[in-house]
Amino acid sequence: MIGLVEKFPAVTAGVDDWMAGEVENDLMAGGVTVVSVRQGAKTQSEPMKELESAILDGRLIHDGSPLTSWCAGNLLARADRNGNIAPDRKNEFKKIDPMVAIVNALVVARAGAETHVGPLLL
Repeated sequence: MIGLVEKFPAVTAGVDDWMAGEVENDLMAGGVTVVSVRQGAKTQSEPMKELESAILDGRLIHDGSPLTSWCAGNLLARADRNGNIAPDRKNEFKKIDPMVAIVNALVVARAGAETHVGPLLL
């Protein structure tokens, strides 16, 4: 990640604060802007809704990777009693990591700008 800063000086990383203090400090020391991305509905609800909209509107564009397609098919929206949603999966074997990375990137993007309206490129 630090190597990216040399190439792209405006690198921002989303980091879940839980147990990541050392990583966060190392990134900041290397010149990376760090944005807190807590996992759960409070932080991820609006970005999850944005991702859902991008999928339904055909604005989520990826390279056709079978892994990404499989993970997208595994992604569920866990709702709380207030209508907030967060990424979830049926079980531990249904991986969703690339999709959660997109949600986290949307959290970071929302921290610095308005809601994304163009295509989401993966």
